[in-house]
Amino acid sequence: MLKLPESPTQAIMLGGSFNPPTIAHQAMVEYLLQNTDREIWLVPNGDQYQRKNLAPFPMRVQMLKLLFGNNERVKILETENQGIFQGTYLTLRKLNHPLFVLGADSLADLPTWIKFTDLLRENRFIVFPRGHYQTAEDLLKIIEDNPEMKKYRHHFYIVPETVPAVSSTAFRETFASALVPPKVYRYIQEHNLYQKE
Repeated sequence: MLKLPESPTQAIMLGGSFNPPTIAHQAMVEYLLQNTDREIWLVPNGDQYQRKNLAPFPMRVQMLKLLFGNNERVKILETENQGIFQGTYLTLRKLNHPLFVLGADSLADLPTWIKFTDLLRENRFIVFPRGHYQTAEDLLKIIEDNPEMKKYRHHFYIVPETVPAVSSTAFRETFASALVPPKVYRYIQEHNLYQKE
């Protein structure tokens, strides 16, 4: 089991555009289901999130339901599709500070996020190695190299396994079926999503 803070009722949240959900998203959720006893909340960005070729929110929610809708521990929350985009910090506050899942690439970008210092101080993070950051040592270096992150290094829980170095962007650019789960690929084809990136 993944060693996490002593509050077993605290949920785990994975946010993102899920545009579309990839095998990396699936691998993270499956790892968390197998290695924790907690609820997992998937929180897709709302349509107001500024991103090129963002599929409509209901379609991204439906793709997540196709993947995880049969698991009672996985909840798909529509929190971020209400009003203007306000950033992860306010979403986590609104949801009473669930543990927040990050891929290593997002960990490296964390200093650019809205209310970065408050985000670090008030929350705990589960970090998955991926891409250029394949080991716990790689992730610890990111944390140690930033003075604010170093101050809150005890707020980070590093997963001992990597996830596929796959992104939604890579799928949209290549349309390679191996990058997304089969159910998601069928849905994309049926609804003609991402045809002209």
